[in-house]
Amino acid sequence: MIWYHNLPSNSINSFAMLADCFVKAHARAIKVETRKSDLFKIIQKDNEMLKEFVARFQMERIDLPPIIDDWAVQAFTQGLNERSSMASQRLKQNLIEYPAITLTDMHN
Repeated sequence: MIWYHNLPSNSINSFAMLADCFVKAHARAIKVETRKSDLFKIIQKDNEMLKEFVARFQMERIDLPPIIDDWAVQAFTQGLNERSSMASQRLKQNLIEYPAITLTDMHN
């Protein structure tokens, strides 16, 4: 109802146009949420070197709609495999111990 009430006056000429606008408005919200969860599914494999995981994570993130940095950092941290290399273990510990400061944080 909120979406419907926020439509500009006289902006819809037919039911088909109303249905199309509704689907576009709500499908976008569902797609972004799905994409956010997709980012959290990127996990470092047991035999994957840290630099390989970083490159793969970045490539997969590029394919997604823009996602706030905090989510990306959290997804990356969760995706690091503690059973992998010592470098992965140290990086994960550092990311947990010293959370990243983003530009958004600096402006608040």
